[in-house]
Amino acid sequence: IDPLFVDPTFIYIIPTIEVRYDPAATTLTASQILNKVKTTISSFETTYLGIFEKKFYFSKFVTAIDATDIAIVSNDIGIQVQKRFVPVINGNQTYILPFHQPLYHPFAGHISILSSTGFTIPSSGYTMYLDDDGQGNVQIYYLNNKTKVYVERRIGTIDYVTGEIILKKFAVSSVVTSTQEILVTVQPKNKNIAPVRNEILLLTQS
Repeated sequence: IDPLFVDPTFIYIIPTIEVRYDPAATTLTASQILNKVKTTISSFETTYLGIFEKKFYFSKFVTAIDATDIAIVSNDIGIQVQKRFVPVINGNQTYILPFHQPLYHPFAGHISILSSTGFTIPSSGYTMYLDDDGQGNVQIYYLNNKTKVYVERRIGTIDYVTGEIILKKFAVSSVVTSTQEILVTVQPKNKNIAPVRNEILLLTQS
């Protein structure tokens, strides 16, 4: 038996948090409450995530946010998950992004639950983005006065049951992020997120 060492892969959890607090119950300003919530998020990641086999439990996260300050009376939290990859510049490559969990897809043709950071392709100087058509296809588009103009309707597939995204013959000439990555974000079906094998969960872009 030969041991095989593999690098960890990461799933980034993006929470969108709306906190309501009672100003009569505290001397803190809204900005100070916000900073305390940011500290709570950082502490939650350190305590519950960041290593193998650590799951994200939504109820624990909600409880931690509520416990940030006695003045907080409620919170409303949405969850997205994100994968990142560094594309080969000017090469037709296939990329597989496994989220290993079902994605939100209540019916065929539902509005897009996939988004990405910008990139350019060899045939155009526009900044391009990815989304899905609600039917299992991944598309490429650019924005013209906030209107989506599609240049490729089937650059890949998205499996809403398994959470696997495949980009086929995907040619990129540049990316907009300083890390040279393309960030692909989706909405999961469930708010409890469990890693598989060598995956590690992290919180980001709260």
